[in-house]
Amino acid sequence: MEFERGFPGIEAPRLRLPLRLHNAGYARWEAGHSFAREHSTIFAVELIVAGDCELLQDGHPEVITAGGVYLLRQGASHTYRTGPSGFLLKRFASMAGPALETLLDHMGLNKLDALRPGRPAVIEGLFRKAVALFRNRPEGLEIESSQLAYRLLAELAPSDVPALPEPLQRALAWMERHLAGSLDTHSLARAAGLSPGHLGRLFQRHLGSSPLRLHLDRKMAWAAELLRETTQPVKAIAAAVGCPDALYFSTQFKRRYGKSPRAWRQALQRGDDKRIGKL
Repeated sequence: MEFERGFPGIEAPRLRLPLRLHNAGYARWEAGHSFAREHSTIFAVELIVAGDCELLQDGHPEVITAGGVYLLRQGASHTYRTGPSGFLLKRFASMAGPALETLLDHMGLNKLDALRPGRPAVIEGLFRKAVALFRNRPEGLEIESSQLAYRLLAELAPSDVPALPEPLQRALAWMERHLAGSLDTHSLARAAGLSPGHLGRLFQRHLGSSPLRLHLDRKMAWAAELLRETTQPVKAIAAAVGCPDALYFSTQFKRRYGKSPRAWRQALQRGDDKRIGKL
Protein backbone atom coordinates (compact mmCIF):
# COMPACT_ATOMS: atom_id res chain seq x y z
CA MET A 1 0.00 0.00 0.00
CA GLU A 2 1.38 3.40 -0.98
CA PHE A 3 1.33 6.42 1.29
CA GLU A 4 3.14 9.73 1.71
CA ARG A 5 2.96 12.08 4.66
CA GLY A 6 4.75 15.41 4.78
CA PHE A 7 4.80 17.95 7.59
CA PRO A 8 5.46 21.57 6.58
CA GLY A 9 7.87 23.77 8.45
CA ILE A 10 7.40 27.48 9.09
CA GLU A 11 5.68 29.42 6.33
CA ALA A 12 6.81 32.86 7.55
CA PRO A 13 9.94 32.57 9.73
CA ARG A 14 10.30 35.27 12.38
CA LEU A 15 13.99 34.66 13.07
CA ARG A 16 16.77 35.25 10.56
CA LEU A 17 18.46 31.89 11.00
CA PRO A 18 21.25 30.75 8.65
CA LEU A 19 19.82 27.25 8.23
CA ARG A 20 16.48 25.57 8.87
CA LEU A 21 14.38 22.58 7.93
CA HIS A 22 11.68 23.38 5.40
CA ASN A 23 9.65 20.20 5.77
CA ALA A 24 9.96 16.55 6.84
CA GLY A 25 8.03 13.35 6.28
CA TYR A 26 7.97 9.72 5.22
CA ALA A 27 6.59 7.66 2.34
CA ARG A 28 6.17 4.18 0.93
CA TRP A 29 6.20 3.71 -2.84
CA GLU A 30 5.24 0.64 -4.82
CA ALA A 31 6.72 -0.58 -8.11
CA GLY A 32 6.59 1.97 -10.94
CA HIS A 33 6.26 5.09 -8.77
CA SER A 34 8.54 7.98 -9.72
CA PHE A 35 8.98 11.71 -9.28
CA ALA A 36 10.88 14.37 -11.25
CA ARG A 37 11.99 17.97 -10.93
CA GLU A 38 13.71 20.21 -13.43
CA HIS A 39 16.06 22.85 -12.02
CA SER A 40 14.92 22.02 -8.50
CA THR A 41 14.06 24.90 -6.19
CA ILE A 42 14.77 22.82 -3.08
CA PHE A 43 17.60 20.94 -1.38
CA ALA A 44 16.43 17.69 0.19
CA VAL A 45 17.89 14.68 1.98
CA GLU A 46 16.17 11.29 1.68
CA LEU A 47 17.00 8.12 3.64
CA ILE A 48 16.08 4.67 2.31
CA VAL A 49 14.70 2.71 5.27
CA ALA A 50 13.75 -0.39 3.23
CA GLY A 51 13.65 -1.36 -0.43
CA ASP A 52 15.67 0.63 -2.94
CA CYS A 53 15.59 3.66 -5.24
CA GLU A 54 16.95 4.55 -8.66
CA LEU A 55 18.13 8.17 -8.96
CA LEU A 56 19.13 10.06 -12.08
CA GLN A 57 20.47 13.52 -11.22
CA ASP A 58 21.97 15.77 -13.90
CA GLY A 59 22.67 12.66 -15.96
CA HIS A 60 24.39 10.67 -13.17
CA PRO A 61 22.63 7.37 -12.29
CA GLU A 62 22.67 5.86 -8.78
CA VAL A 63 20.93 2.92 -7.11
CA ILE A 64 20.44 3.51 -3.38
CA THR A 65 19.64 0.59 -1.11
CA ALA A 66 18.43 0.41 2.52
CA GLY A 67 20.57 2.52 4.83
CA GLY A 68 21.69 4.77 1.98
CA VAL A 69 20.97 8.46 1.55
CA TYR A 70 20.53 10.54 -1.58
CA LEU A 71 20.78 14.32 -1.86
CA LEU A 72 18.43 16.22 -4.17
CA ARG A 73 20.53 19.25 -5.01
CA GLN A 74 19.14 22.73 -5.52
CA GLY A 75 19.37 23.76 -9.17
CA ALA A 76 19.76 20.16 -10.39
CA SER A 77 17.34 18.19 -12.55
CA HIS A 78 16.51 14.75 -11.19
CA THR A 79 14.21 11.78 -11.52
CA TYR A 80 13.93 9.14 -8.81
CA ARG A 81 11.83 6.01 -8.73
CA THR A 82 11.23 2.73 -6.95
CA GLY A 83 14.18 0.40 -7.57
CA PRO A 84 14.48 -3.27 -8.57
CA SER A 85 13.05 -4.54 -5.26
CA GLY A 86 9.65 -3.15 -6.27
CA PHE A 87 9.07 -1.05 -3.16
CA LEU A 88 10.60 1.88 -1.32
CA LEU A 89 10.18 3.06 2.28
CA LYS A 90 11.89 6.38 2.91
CA ARG A 91 12.17 9.38 5.19
CA PHE A 92 12.83 12.84 3.81
CA ALA A 93 13.53 16.43 4.81
CA SER A 94 14.22 19.59 2.85
CA MET A 95 16.32 22.54 4.00
CA ALA A 96 16.79 26.20 3.24
CA GLY A 97 18.76 29.17 4.54
CA PRO A 98 21.47 31.61 3.43
CA ALA A 99 24.24 29.44 4.95
CA LEU A 100 23.13 26.21 3.27
CA GLU A 101 25.45 26.40 0.25
CA THR A 102 28.43 27.37 2.42
CA LEU A 103 27.82 24.46 4.77
CA LEU A 104 27.42 21.97 1.93
CA ASP A 105 30.74 23.15 0.47
CA HIS A 106 32.53 23.06 3.82
CA MET A 107 31.17 19.61 4.74
CA GLY A 108 32.01 18.03 1.38
CA LEU A 109 28.36 17.44 0.48
CA ASN A 110 28.00 19.94 -2.35
CA LYS A 111 28.74 17.54 -5.23
CA LEU A 112 27.44 14.25 -3.79
CA ASP A 113 24.37 12.52 -5.20
CA ALA A 114 24.33 9.58 -2.78
CA LEU A 115 26.24 8.28 0.23
CA ARG A 116 26.16 5.60 2.91
CA PRO A 117 26.29 7.25 6.35
CA GLY A 118 28.27 5.54 9.07
CA ARG A 119 25.31 5.64 11.46
CA PRO A 120 22.04 5.22 9.53
CA ALA A 121 20.09 4.60 12.75
CA VAL A 122 21.18 8.02 14.04
CA ILE A 123 20.14 9.60 10.74
CA GLU A 124 16.72 7.94 10.95
CA GLY A 125 16.38 9.19 14.53
CA LEU A 126 16.99 12.76 13.37
CA PHE A 127 14.33 12.36 10.66
CA ARG A 128 11.89 11.08 13.30
CA LYS A 129 12.65 14.09 15.50
CA ALA A 130 12.02 16.43 12.56
CA VAL A 131 8.60 14.85 11.90
CA ALA A 132 7.70 15.04 15.61
CA LEU A 133 8.86 18.66 15.73
CA PHE A 134 6.65 19.76 12.84
CA ARG A 135 3.72 17.63 13.97
CA ASN A 136 3.73 19.00 17.56
CA ARG A 137 5.03 22.54 16.76
CA PRO A 138 6.38 23.32 20.24
CA GLU A 139 7.60 26.69 21.47
CA GLY A 140 11.08 27.28 20.07
CA LEU A 141 10.22 25.49 16.83
CA GLU A 142 12.39 27.72 14.64
CA ILE A 143 15.56 27.27 16.68
CA GLU A 144 15.05 23.53 17.08
CA SER A 145 14.47 23.23 13.33
CA SER A 146 17.76 25.02 12.65
CA GLN A 147 19.65 22.82 15.10
CA LEU A 148 18.20 19.65 13.59
CA ALA A 149 19.13 20.73 10.06
CA TYR A 150 22.73 21.33 11.13
CA ARG A 151 22.95 18.02 13.01
CA LEU A 152 21.64 16.16 9.98
CA LEU A 153 24.25 17.70 7.66
CA ALA A 154 27.03 17.15 10.20
CA GLU A 155 26.07 13.49 10.57
CA LEU A 156 26.10 13.04 6.78
CA ALA A 157 29.42 14.82 6.21
CA PRO A 158 32.18 12.42 5.05
CA SER A 159 34.65 11.82 7.88
CA ASP A 160 37.65 12.16 5.56
CA VAL A 161 36.93 15.75 4.52
CA PRO A 162 39.88 17.80 5.77
CA ALA A 163 39.27 21.07 7.58
CA LEU A 164 39.69 24.14 5.41
CA PRO A 165 42.94 26.04 6.01
CA GLU A 166 42.51 28.90 8.47
CA PRO A 167 43.32 31.62 5.89
CA LEU A 168 40.56 30.22 3.67
CA GLN A 169 38.12 30.16 6.59
CA ARG A 170 38.94 33.82 7.32
CA ALA A 171 38.41 34.70 3.67
CA LEU A 172 35.02 32.93 3.57
CA ALA A 173 33.90 34.70 6.75
CA TRP A 174 34.94 38.07 5.26
CA MET A 175 33.12 37.21 2.04
CA GLU A 176 29.86 36.39 3.87
CA ARG A 177 30.02 39.74 5.70
CA HIS A 178 30.41 41.62 2.40
CA LEU A 179 27.95 39.81 0.15
CA ALA A 180 25.98 42.98 -0.58
CA GLY A 181 28.95 44.69 -2.19
CA SER A 182 31.30 43.94 -5.07
CA LEU A 183 34.24 41.69 -4.23
CA ASP A 184 37.56 43.46 -3.68
CA THR A 185 40.06 40.62 -4.06
CA HIS A 186 42.85 42.64 -2.41
CA SER A 187 40.72 43.28 0.70
CA LEU A 188 39.74 39.60 0.72
CA ALA A 189 43.40 38.58 0.54
CA ARG A 190 44.32 40.98 3.37
CA ALA A 191 41.57 39.43 5.52
CA ALA A 192 43.09 36.00 4.85
CA GLY A 193 46.67 37.19 5.37
CA LEU A 194 47.77 35.99 1.94
CA SER A 195 48.55 37.40 -1.49
CA PRO A 196 45.64 37.43 -3.97
CA GLY A 197 47.38 34.80 -6.12
CA HIS A 198 48.01 32.43 -3.20
CA LEU A 199 44.44 32.84 -1.98
CA GLY A 200 43.07 32.17 -5.47
CA ARG A 201 45.01 28.90 -5.61
CA LEU A 202 43.61 27.88 -2.20
CA PHE A 203 40.07 28.57 -3.44
CA GLN A 204 40.61 26.40 -6.51
CA ARG A 205 42.28 23.57 -4.57
CA HIS A 206 39.75 23.32 -1.74
CA LEU A 207 36.52 24.76 -3.19
CA GLY A 208 36.92 24.24 -6.94
CA SER A 209 36.07 27.87 -7.66
CA SER A 210 37.62 31.31 -7.93
CA PRO A 211 36.82 33.89 -5.21
CA LEU A 212 34.82 35.96 -7.70
CA ARG A 213 32.71 33.00 -8.87
CA LEU A 214 32.06 31.80 -5.33
CA HIS A 215 31.12 35.32 -4.21
CA LEU A 216 28.61 35.55 -7.05
CA ASP A 217 27.20 32.09 -6.26
CA ARG A 218 26.71 33.15 -2.64
CA LYS A 219 24.87 36.28 -3.80
CA MET A 220 22.53 34.13 -5.89
CA ALA A 221 21.92 31.77 -2.94
CA TRP A 222 21.02 34.80 -0.79
CA ALA A 223 18.72 36.07 -3.55
CA ALA A 224 17.01 32.65 -3.74
CA GLU A 225 16.36 32.79 0.00
CA LEU A 226 14.81 36.28 -0.32
CA LEU A 227 12.67 35.13 -3.24
CA ARG A 228 11.50 32.16 -1.20
CA GLU A 229 10.87 33.91 2.13
CA THR A 230 9.78 37.46 1.24
CA THR A 231 7.42 39.24 -1.14
CA GLN A 232 10.01 41.86 -2.12
CA PRO A 233 10.02 42.72 -5.85
CA VAL A 234 12.78 41.11 -7.89
CA LYS A 235 14.36 44.51 -8.53
CA ALA A 236 14.57 45.21 -4.79
CA ILE A 237 16.13 41.80 -4.16
CA ALA A 238 18.70 42.39 -6.89
CA ALA A 239 19.67 45.66 -5.22
CA ALA A 240 19.74 44.04 -1.75
CA VAL A 241 22.31 41.45 -2.85
CA GLY A 242 24.43 44.02 -4.63
CA CYS A 243 23.32 43.55 -8.25
CA PRO A 244 21.70 46.85 -9.27
CA ASP A 245 21.73 45.83 -12.95
CA ALA A 246 18.50 43.79 -13.17
CA LEU A 247 19.45 42.13 -16.47
CA TYR A 248 22.83 41.00 -15.12
CA PHE A 249 21.14 39.73 -11.95
CA SER A 250 18.56 37.76 -13.93
CA THR A 251 21.25 36.27 -16.21
CA GLN A 252 23.42 35.15 -13.28
CA PHE A 253 20.47 33.77 -11.33
CA LYS A 254 19.32 31.75 -14.34
CA ARG A 255 22.85 30.39 -14.81
CA ARG A 256 22.76 29.09 -11.24
CA TYR A 257 19.11 27.96 -10.89
CA GLY A 258 17.94 27.31 -14.44
CA LYS A 259 15.13 29.89 -14.32
CA SER A 260 14.85 33.66 -14.12
CA PRO A 261 14.22 35.00 -10.59
CA ARG A 262 10.57 35.71 -11.37
CA ALA A 263 9.99 32.29 -12.96
CA TRP A 264 11.82 30.57 -10.08
CA ARG A 265 9.59 32.27 -7.50
CA GLN A 266 6.46 31.39 -9.49
CA ALA A 267 7.56 27.76 -9.75
CA LEU A 268 8.12 27.69 -5.99
CA GLN A 269 4.68 29.16 -5.31
CA ARG A 270 3.01 26.67 -7.67
CA GLY A 271 4.94 23.74 -6.25
CA ASP A 272 6.15 23.16 -9.78
CA ASP A 273 7.25 19.55 -9.37
CA LYS A 274 6.26 17.07 -12.04
CA ARG A 275 4.88 13.85 -10.61
CA ILE A 276 5.46 11.17 -13.23
CA GLY A 277 3.35 8.46 -11.56
CA LYS A 278 3.24 4.87 -12.77
CA LEU A 279 5.60 4.01 -15.58
